[in-house]
Amino acid sequence: MEPKHLTKLLNELTALRSKIVVPDENGELSESIINLREYLNLRKHDLSALQDELTKAGLSSLGRSQSHIGSTLDALINILSMALGQKHELPVSRIGYEKAHGILKKNSEIFSKSTKKTKIMMTVPSSFREDTEWFKDLSDEGVSLFRINTAHDTPDDWREMARMIDSERTRNHKDIKIYVDLSGPKIRTTDINTAEAAETIGSKKHNREFYLIPKWNIDLARSYTKPALYVDTDFLRNINGSSSFEISDRDGVMHTVYFFKKNRHGHKFYSDVKFIVTPHSILRHVQNGVVSETPLLFLSEENNGSRVFFGNKVVISPSNVSIPAAKKMKGNYDARIGCTLENVADRVKPGDKVFIDDGKVELQIDTIHEGSLVCTVLTRKPSGVVIKPEKGINFPGTAIAVCALDEHDKKILPDIAEYADIIGISFTQSVDDVHAVTAALEALGKNGKIGIVAKIETQKGVENLPQILEALIGYGKSGVMIARGDLAIEIGYENLAFMQEEILDLCAAAHMPVILATQVLENKMKTNIPSRAEITDAAFAHKAECVMLNKGEYARETIKILNAIFTQMDLVFRKNKLLLNPTFQWK
Repeated sequence: MEPKHLTKLLNELTALRSKIVVPDENGELSESIINLREYLNLRKHDLSALQDELTKAGLSSLGRSQSHIGSTLDALINILSMALGQKHELPVSRIGYEKAHGILKKNSEIFSKSTKKTKIMMTVPSSFREDTEWFKDLSDEGVSLFRINTAHDTPDDWREMARMIDSERTRNHKDIKIYVDLSGPKIRTTDINTAEAAETIGSKKHNREFYLIPKWNIDLARSYTKPALYVDTDFLRNINGSSSFEISDRDGVMHTVYFFKKNRHGHKFYSDVKFIVTPHSILRHVQNGVVSETPLLFLSEENNGSRVFFGNKVVISPSNVSIPAAKKMKGNYDARIGCTLENVADRVKPGDKVFIDDGKVELQIDTIHEGSLVCTVLTRKPSGVVIKPEKGINFPGTAIAVCALDEHDKKILPDIAEYADIIGISFTQSVDDVHAVTAALEALGKNGKIGIVAKIETQKGVENLPQILEALIGYGKSGVMIARGDLAIEIGYENLAFMQEEILDLCAAAHMPVILATQVLENKMKTNIPSRAEITDAAFAHKAECVMLNKGEYARETIKILNAIFTQMDLVFRKNKLLLNPTFQWK
């Protein structure tokens, strides 16, 4: 390359250095904070063209220098100066390549002192007592952390989980950590009620046919234009032409219905009167003088859930809004869902989207009535989707200002602090959330002894991540979790891949270890058959210092395949070149 091109590169880099350098005359800032701020300053500029020119010159393009950006710039300037016979008097860089990676490696020991580059964390299931070898088997396969989720189970369960984890690390002499997730202010479903759901049977003008379908064949329940109700399978086995049937309407009045024939769709009935049935309706069967009854199951569901279908109406009400108040609304609805967020109606508007259970159920708000949200189900699935209690609710695009350390967390924290090695701060949205937890730990005499992990799962958390990282650096023993389930809903699924890359790079600049979470090898965990896409996703997870697996029947098999992927990626992959362009989130 000609000298004039090298001179041009040198001038650009020298000018860039003057723009990004962070002064610290009094030595009050840590090296990690200085590097983080210099990286943020760097990303204010579109350097993609400069990167190409550096590559053409056979030099570092800065795309892998997040953790030591200042020293990389200094090295480039010194190399170009020597090539041009010039001399630059640059101060000694605060942090170089070796030191930067040494800091990150040391910080990553919060997850375990295991020599593996990417640690594996496993969520403890509620059924942990059923398999006495569960902790042993998984730790032998290489699990370095076990996660206790306080959004489920009881304090007694959590203590027993911790006791068994502690027993396992004593047995195999491995550095196994106990990670405890605070449930935080996550908005969740509470009671599920279908009392106002209804189906119209019969007609005043002509006979109306409908089907009774065995419960095991639920997928047929909404497959036909005729009304279809499913009932207990045993109840239908002895139906014949001599049987008589009655169904109670929503007011408890019994109506005679007539069995017509049985075909591949189910048991076909008809009624010559019009009436409305609900999940409280009873099907009565009389045969040979013997009376038996069974409830209609068309809108009820096991585990206190409710199955809903595209176009159904769902009412979401705060737990402090009574069901009778919801019943006053005009028209029928298919399910009423309790919600832990009070005054939810004051925070949203008609047209807003609502997602339940990590986006498995999508709804849109139609109207707001007496503190409740009247929504339409948008999820299209022939067999419907089940809404259950204790599932997360997301209102993307709605800024909900709540403290990450809620009253429930404050109550359980003293007990948790007795056995937790790491505490996860759910829905971290600002430095105040980090300070609230560190202050609570300090009051318990645990400040600095227990690690903390800030879970980034909202748009506000993303926006405030630089400040959150500085607060975590100040605490010392800390990390970040990219909680992709809620985050994808909050920022849009189409933005997740881009954003998780950005977060990983920003955390690398802060020398902050990262946990990648949500749906990692989920199909493999549940069915033992991984999808091709999730294998690629698992390879991406290798970029993080830890990956979290959720509950599943095939945990041991999943860990084996994950370890195999990580071993291969260790040989061929570190980081691809980052393009320093204007799309940066925090510019």
